[in-house]
Amino acid sequence: MDALLDPLALLGFLLFIYLLYRAVKVGVKRIWPAAGFAALLLMVSAPAIVNPLIASYEAIYPEQSCAASEVLPIVLLGGGVDGRATSPEQIAYLHSAGYKRTVKASDLALASPDAPVYVSGGIYRDVAEAEVMAHLLRRLGVPSAQLRLETESANTFENAKLVAKLMGEEVDGEARTIRLVTSAVHMPRAAAVFEAVGLRVCAVPAEYVGLKQVPWMALLPQSSALVKTAAFSHELIGWVFYKLSGRL
Repeated sequence: MDALLDPLALLGFLLFIYLLYRAVKVGVKRIWPAAGFAALLLMVSAPAIVNPLIASYEAIYPEQSCAASEVLPIVLLGGGVDGRATSPEQIAYLHSAGYKRTVKASDLALASPDAPVYVSGGIYRDVAEAEVMAHLLRRLGVPSAQLRLETESANTFENAKLVAKLMGEEVDGEARTIRLVTSAVHMPRAAAVFEAVGLRVCAVPAEYVGLKQVPWMALLPQSSALVKTAAFSHELIGWVFYKLSGRL
C-alpha cells in the first residue's frame, strides 16, 4: 500500500490511465511521445529495474581481505553533511552515507589501534565534514591520536590528492596501501582516483543501495528508486568528467 501512495507511483498510474484513454481515442500510433516518456520514467524510477542495475555496479569492488590489515592506513571519505551544521558536535547532521561510512571506519579502527585513520571532507558552510565525522569516531571510541584530518577537499579528486599529500609526510612503502572506506556505489570511481595519485586500494564498502532481488511487480515508479538513480548518475557523470579532464 505504501508503494501505491508514493507521489511518483501516483504520477505513473495517472500517466498509464492517460495513455490508455489517448490510445482508445486517437490510436496507438499517435501516443508514442507520451509512451516514450512513460518508458523513460520506468527506466529511472522503477525499483525492479533500478536496483539490479546498481547492485551489479556496486559488485565491481566487493569488500576485500587486506594483507597486513592490522597496520594498513584507513581512509574515510565523507558522504555529505547538512549545511545547517555549525560545529563538529552536530553529528545528527551527517547524511546517511556519511554516518554509515564513519561507523564502518570505526569498526576497522578499533580492531587496528596501530593504524592511522585519515578522515577526508572539507567545509560545506560552517564546519568541515571531516571534523563532524572525527567527532563521531571519538564518540564511538576511536582515540584522537589515531586520527588524521583532511579538511580542505571539495570532491573525490581532492580527497585523494590531499590525503596522499598528508600520508606522504608520515608513511611510505607498504603503508601506501590503504583501506578505503566509502559507499559501494562510489567505490569504483574513488578507488580509481586514489590509485591514480599513487595509492594502492583495498576496498571496504560501507553501504550498498542496490537490491539484487526485487519482486517483478515492483514496476511502479518510486521516489526511493529515483534517488538511487540520481546517485548512480552522479557516479557515471563523474567518471566521464574525470576521464575528460585527465584525472583518471
